[in-house]
Amino acid sequence: MQVTVIPGKIEGVVVTPPSKSITHRAIVLATLAKGESVLTNILYADDTEATMDACRGFGASIKQEELKLVVQGTGGTLCIPSRPLECGLSGTTLRFALALAALAPGETIITGGVRLLERPLQPLYDALQTLGAEVTQEPKRITVRGGALQGGKVRLPGNVSSQFVSALLMIAPFLPQGMTIAVEEPIYSRPYIDLTIALLKELGVAVEQKGNQFTVEPGQSYRARRYAIEGDYSSAQYWFAAAAVTRGEVKVLGLAPESVQGDRKVLDILRSVGCEVKYERNAVVVRGAKSVKPFSVDGCDVPDLVPTLAVLAAVAPGMSVITHIGHLRGKESDRLAAPAEELAKMGIRAEVNGDSLKIHGGKLKGAVIDPHGDHRMAMAFAVAGLAADGETVIQDAEVVSKSYPGFWEALGMLIGKHA
Repeated sequence: MQVTVIPGKIEGVVVTPPSKSITHRAIVLATLAKGESVLTNILYADDTEATMDACRGFGASIKQEELKLVVQGTGGTLCIPSRPLECGLSGTTLRFALALAALAPGETIITGGVRLLERPLQPLYDALQTLGAEVTQEPKRITVRGGALQGGKVRLPGNVSSQFVSALLMIAPFLPQGMTIAVEEPIYSRPYIDLTIALLKELGVAVEQKGNQFTVEPGQSYRARRYAIEGDYSSAQYWFAAAAVTRGEVKVLGLAPESVQGDRKVLDILRSVGCEVKYERNAVVVRGAKSVKPFSVDGCDVPDLVPTLAVLAAVAPGMSVITHIGHLRGKESDRLAAPAEELAKMGIRAEVNGDSLKIHGGKLKGAVIDPHGDHRMAMAFAVAGLAADGETVIQDAEVVSKSYPGFWEALGMLIGKHA
C-alpha cells in the first residue's frame, strides 16, 4: 500500500489514540494480578494485539469489548504457552514476554519478525539467567526455561533499552527474594522506566529508588481493578509537528496535561522553535510559527520523537542537531541513517555524526519515501510531505498499523487533500 500526501495546512481537532506504552504495561500487569481487571480506552494496534496474545498464552483470559478489555488475571501463577508466542515486530511485547516466560514453570518458545530478533536482547538474557532462567536464541526463535527464579540483584546497562528494566520490575514482586536492579549510567529513555514505576504504584506495588538502583520487595501483589489508559503523546506528536511545519493549528484531545509520558517533551521543543502551545482541559492546542527556528535537542530519552524532530529540523533555516541517539540504530529501523537517507531524497542535507544527527534545514521537495519498515518513519515523513513542494508518496504505508491504525484517516480529516 502506498499513500500520496499533497501539501497543505493542518487545521482542526483530532482525538489521539490511547497510549501504546501504557496499554502494553496495563495488559501485562492485569495478567499478573489476581482477579478481574477492566482496562478502558485500550489501543488496538499490531503491537498491543501481540501483547494480548502473549498474555493469553500465559493463562490470562482476555475478552475484547469495544474499547475495553476484561482481563481475568493469573495472580502470577503462569502456565506454559501451548504454542510458540509470535511477537510480530513488537520489541515491547518480546521483552515483556521474555520476563513472563522466565516466571512460568517450563519451556516457552518465542518467535517474531527477522528485524525483531535482531534487536538488542543480550543484557536481558544475562539478567534473567542471573536470576535463574535459561535462555537460548536461535536464528528464528528464542527458548526460555523458567520457573526457578529466586530473585536478588542484577545489573543492566542503561544505554541499550529501558524495556529491560521495565520487564524485570513487572515480575519482581513474585520472586522469593524480590529484586534489586542496578542500572549503569548513562540511562537512556528514563521516562519509560518512570512510566512503569508509576503504573506499578497505581496497581499496588512499591518500587524503592536510590539513584540508579530500583528495589522491589517480595510479597507484594497487583490489585485487579478498573483502569483507564490515557491518550498517547507519541501519536499526538505528528499532529503537533504538522501544525508547526505548515503554520497551521491543531487541537489534540485525550491528553493528560500532567502525564509522565516522556514524549510530552515535544511540546517544550515546539515552544523553543517558536510555536504557540496551550493546554486546555484534556487537550493541547499547537499553533505553528511563521518560521521554525533551528534547535539542538538531546534525544536520549525520546527515541520515538527523533524521526519527527528530523522533519521539524528540515524546515528550520540553519543547522539543527539531535544528540545522544546512538541507541536508536536498534529500533524498528536505524533511526539515525534512515531519516538522513529519506531527507536527502527531499533535498535536505542530513549527516550522521557518531551518535548525533545534524540537519541543514531548507525547502523540502516531494519524493518517494521508504519508511524502512518503521511506523514512526512513515508518519513523520507524511508530516514532511505536508510542507514539501509537490506530492510525496509514502511506500508501505500500512506499517502505521503497528501503533496508529487510524493515522491516514485522521490525516485526511485534518488536511482535506489526501489520496
